[in-house]
Formats: sequence, C-alpha cells, structure tokens
Amino acid sequence: MEKQEISRDNQVVKSNRMVESKFRLSIWENRLLATLCSKIKAEDTAFTEFSLSVDEFCEFLGLSNKDYKINSILKNKCKNLQKKTLCINTGSKTKPIWTFFNWFHHIRYKENEGRIDMQLHEYLEPYLLTLKDSYTKYKLRIYFKV
Repeated sequence: MEKQEISRDNQVVKSNRMVESKFRLSIWENRLLATLCSKIKAEDTAFTEFSLSVDEFCEFLGLSNKDYKINSILKNKCKNLQKKTLCINTGSKTKPIWTFFNWFHHIRYKENEGRIDMQLHEYLEPYLLTLKDSYTKYKLRIYFKV
C-alpha cells in the first residue's frame, strides 16, 4: 500500500478527456478524489491502493479530527463516492460516445484506525496514467482554496 505525504504542491494530472468529463461531486468528495489523484506518480502503470490518514487529511484542511462529525462526514462522503460515476466522451466531438465509469474499485473506511484506503477503478487508468499528450496538470492547492 502506497503512503505519501499530502502537500498543496502535489501535482494532479488528468487527461483532457477526463477534465472535460461530466460528473457531480461535493466539495468534500472533490477534495478526497484530488488528494488521491495527487498521489499518482508519473511512472505508475497501474493503480494501487492508497491509504490516507484521516488526521492528516483533516490537518491539511485546517480542521480538527477531535470532532465526531468529521468522521461521520468523511465516512458518508466515502460511501457516496463509491456510488458516483463520471461520464467521458470516448468518441469524437462530432460523434460522441458517452461512457459511464465508476470512480473507485473500492474505498475502505477504517474508523478505528483513522484511515481511508482507496483504489481507483482500473478503467480510469488511460485517463490518469502514463499520459504523454492531451493532459492538464495543476497543483492540489486549487482544490483547497476557499
């Protein structure tokens, strides 16, 4: 399992097809997903399970994890993320083919350990891994601006 510290300077890199895709996520869900995507390395060729410390994520957000509501909110957001899909045009602009993908292979919320283990769905690998052209890169910090 991959462990990497969260930094606002971490890069998030997505194919332009993913950037142009259609999906609806809450701000919490977007931040969780962006944090996970920022852990992907340029040399990765397949998704692995990433582990995220709830304390570290809360600290990164400037929140206290001492509040039970935070755990309840994160657990609920993980559950919601597992159900949500994104829609990517896998055809062309003139002949679109809309393909619906699940974001995650799985999300495991370890309440007693204060950890979230997540693995993106392998069908998303062409949109997040080994990108040579037609991609967008930005720093994680843009997801955390208020």
